[in-house]
Amino acid sequence: MTKEKYKKTMKDKEIALIFAKKNSFSIVVSKKDDAGHVYFEAYALDGPECSLVTAPKKIVVTEGKAAWMEK
Repeated sequence: MTKEKYKKTMKDKEIALIFAKKNSFSIVVSKKDDAGHVYFEAYALDGPECSLVTAPKKIVVTEGKAAWMEK
């Protein structure tokens, strides 16, 4: 991974984490789909929204804005 791409991924991860925390999630994990697009999975580690048991919510960052990924 190039230095520029790594910096963009880390910036996007920071944006995704802020978005996730506003929606009661604790952490995000970066993933790639089959086409090579990066997305983030949000997990809640405590409280009634704890998603380690259920499927995580997926977040996509586009042009500096985070949103829930469409199914």
